[in-house]
Amino acid sequence: MCHYHSRHTSSKYGNDHALNDKHPHLKVTGVAYPRTAVSKQVKEEDDDEEEDDNDDHGTENEVKAGTALHCGCWTDDTLLDFYLWKSTTAESPSTHALDGWREDLLDPRQRAFVSTAFVEYSGLKVNGMYEVDLQGRKQNTEKLLRVQLNHIIDTSLGGLDADKFRKKHNL
Repeated sequence: MCHYHSRHTSSKYGNDHALNDKHPHLKVTGVAYPRTAVSKQVKEEDDDEEEDDNDDHGTENEVKAGTALHCGCWTDDTLLDFYLWKSTTAESPSTHALDGWREDLLDPRQRAFVSTAFVEYSGLKVNGMYEVDLQGRKQNTEKLLRVQLNHIIDTSLGGLDADKFRKKHNL
């Protein structure tokens, strides 16, 4: 169960498959699946293989094992949310006082936006945030940093300029 749902029994929007007339403007709730679908998670034959990208997540009634928590929230978004909640502090620009999140939690919809922005702008996936990979092996920090640096170079320079920059700086 995600951090938010450990304290709140439901989300004000329900889940992505149960959007109704109350919120016609919404297309994303942050809760990917209904709880009933998550309780029927299906393990596929290729689940033992290493996956960097979960493209096939399941349907409203059938969820691929490991992609969603019992509350229906997306696993990667939830892990990033918890990582940021545990490791991030804010500093007051006037008093320089530091404070953590404490009881403040992102609701699932806010979490979806923060997670998307973080991955899009940093180039890191949630698997790159933890010291251990999906198989329990220690991550190669240099490889993770190289992936992030290449993402920054590509988004900043793009195309041929990025290749020239890499070649010039032996990256």
